[in-house]
Amino acid sequence: MAWVSRMKTAVHFPLEITQLERHPHSAQTFIPLSHTHYLVVVAGSLEDGTPDLDSTRAFIAAPFQGVCFYRGTWHFGLSPLADHAEFFVVMSKAALNTAADDEFIPLGKTCYVELP
Repeated sequence: MAWVSRMKTAVHFPLEITQLERHPHSAQTFIPLSHTHYLVVVAGSLEDGTPDLDSTRAFIAAPFQGVCFYRGTWHFGLSPLADHAEFFVVMSKAALNTAADDEFIPLGKTCYVELP
């Protein structure tokens, strides 16, 4: 499955993160179509499958750099650093019920990402 995701507004800092998402049965790839840097936030999983907030990492991807989340990777949604960004998104839908492959979890606390 593939589509183009169009983001009208950039994220602002400090960025509040109150939930993460993952796709237990599918990998997800984002390829920037516009000359836009974007923020990537990922976290590992604890033994019970919830996000390991101590492992959370954030980095800024270059406009020419795509990112692929392995299936089951906790991540924050697309976060462009400029207005009017576009991304080509490819997602392998391994699950027959695609709704069952979108898992969102509230973090129970707010995490903040700030630019250095």
